[in-house]
Amino acid sequence: MSAVVIPSEGGAMSALRINDYNFLCSTPWANQPFGKIKAAADEIAWVKQWRGGWQLCAPTTNQSAPASANSFHGNASQSPWIVKNQSESSIDLQWIDPNGNFKVDRSWSLAPNNKVIAKTSVENITSLPQNFDAAEHLILGGDFLSQSLKGANIKVDLPEDFSLIELDYSGAPTGKQHTKGNIAETWKNLNANQPARVFAISKPNPKSISVTADGWRAEINWQGLPHALIWQELATSTDQPWNRQILALGIEPSIAAHGLGAAGGDAISINPADVLLWEISITFSRAK
Repeated sequence: MSAVVIPSEGGAMSALRINDYNFLCSTPWANQPFGKIKAAADEIAWVKQWRGGWQLCAPTTNQSAPASANSFHGNASQSPWIVKNQSESSIDLQWIDPNGNFKVDRSWSLAPNNKVIAKTSVENITSLPQNFDAAEHLILGGDFLSQSLKGANIKVDLPEDFSLIELDYSGAPTGKQHTKGNIAETWKNLNANQPARVFAISKPNPKSISVTADGWRAEINWQGLPHALIWQELATSTDQPWNRQILALGIEPSIAAHGLGAAGGDAISINPADVLLWEISITFSRAK
């Protein structure tokens, strides 16, 4: 297993491979030089300077509120991070909020048995309580999902207990909600004939989602974040910058069970000097 992490672009893990087989989304412009990344005001600007992969959206997650000092998907998602330590199989990064509210420490490590682990801690460095929102922007794709372009299904195994909340493509709840016992197979067997969509897995127990495709199984486990978003974009959206070129399946543990970010009112309040912790891992194995 090997990984590529780009500290200067949100501390993103832009590739995760076993031998030469990549499991993460890679945009058509992933290998282009971007120059200095600019804070993105909206989704299109963010995507145009996104190479794909897995990064942290924080301290907000979606469109900024009016007059907000945060960018789309949060300032941490594409800002430079400081490298604190590095070894052959791990890297420790730190991000200091330019608004002076938070310090975020994040470690990536490659573990035995084809496992990758991300651990994150967030400290309120102000003298007042601060609202904080976060989502793990973990986007599968690459070789792992390539057979979906030829008609293959992608199987998603959901937790034992949860509520599935339908969202519109902006991330707002539609009002439709399902329990595990009454969801249709189309929420668990995904394919490129289905439209692009995003939905929420609310209060899963256990916090575990697995994705099976192309003879591989990716098992995502996490703790410390209450929900997860699932984003399906199997090269179906025709608008720019998508242009039916981006193959992506996001499994995104999150603070909120929607994609509204700061506008949704579900951020966590962190008291001065308090620390919020969470951890997420992916283990890859051959599907049985």
